[in-house]
Amino acid sequence: MITKSNYSTLITAIIISAIIISGAIVFFALKMDNREVSDAKIESSLNRIMENRQQDKMRQHHLDMNKEVRSTKQRLQAVNQVDKEIDHIFGNSDAEFTLIEYGSFGCVHCADMEQNIRLLVAESKENLNWVYRHLPVAFRNSREALLEAEASECVSVLKGESGFWKFADVLNKNGHQSAFSQQQLRSFAKETGVNESKFEKCLSKGQQKERINRDTQSIASLDIGGLPVVVLKQNKTGKTYPLIEGISTSYFKFEIDQIIRNERTPILEQITSGSKLFATNCAGCHGDNADGKLNKAPALNGTAHAWHHSNFGLFQTIKEGSTAKDSPMKGWKDKLTDDEIESIIRYFQSLWNPEMMR
Repeated sequence: MITKSNYSTLITAIIISAIIISGAIVFFALKMDNREVSDAKIESSLNRIMENRQQDKMRQHHLDMNKEVRSTKQRLQAVNQVDKEIDHIFGNSDAEFTLIEYGSFGCVHCADMEQNIRLLVAESKENLNWVYRHLPVAFRNSREALLEAEASECVSVLKGESGFWKFADVLNKNGHQSAFSQQQLRSFAKETGVNESKFEKCLSKGQQKERINRDTQSIASLDIGGLPVVVLKQNKTGKTYPLIEGISTSYFKFEIDQIIRNERTPILEQITSGSKLFATNCAGCHGDNADGKLNKAPALNGTAHAWHHSNFGLFQTIKEGSTAKDSPMKGWKDKLTDDEIESIIRYFQSLWNPEMMR
């Protein structure tokens, strides 16, 4: 029989049990919440570590790439000067600048680039010429590639420089197949007005191998891979400027203009001018010190990705605007001259670590 006293005790026990159970539920719930928060923090930390590692890998990749570019440019300094008696020269032989190309007939990239070079030479007002040198072994490493080079030299011997350039045009216009047969080469030579029997005699005796070897050996020791290989020579000073980042007319023009600009205006003067131009036109988005702290545009002081790009790439982005999707960066070609854009680039590059430079 339940007495009033026992009933009170029972009710009290039930209430206490309920409180204990409720407390336990709340305790474990809080513990689970804390565990979830802790797991989220761990996951976030791991993501940051992985992201930092990926950024470090990318940074090292670009540093290695820049190092290789600098090394290649250094090796190409040894390219032979222009020899008017031997080299094939297209344009004014007394031009201040010469684009020296090492290429091979049948190389698609070579043919595309050569069209651009012709346009550039025509627009230079006789201030630029083009020298073609043979490097067939870098293209197909075959007898056929060497035979095409020999054929062009036979035409040169029989019809002079005009014959050589005409024959080169015929080869390029007839496509970029794996190789031309000797019969096809003879037919192409005939188009240039060459006597077929004399051409055949020259080609069959291999009389021009030494001439081609002269071109090949002038760069073979420099360990340069791929075609075309192009350097710009300033003939008055003998200085060499390797062009290894593009084959477009805009790229070549940029590099030539940059060389002329650097000869005319000392680098320190460009940096000083660029600092003022940056403050007026760029700091509002990129920050007073190009640090990107305004969060309107990326940093340009070497802490972000600007140093990954070539000078030409930076120049094109500032002049024409960013090609990145949804980028607010518009072109400045209507507000800044080419010289001013280059000075701005000189300024923020002066904030970079030297190893970031190409």
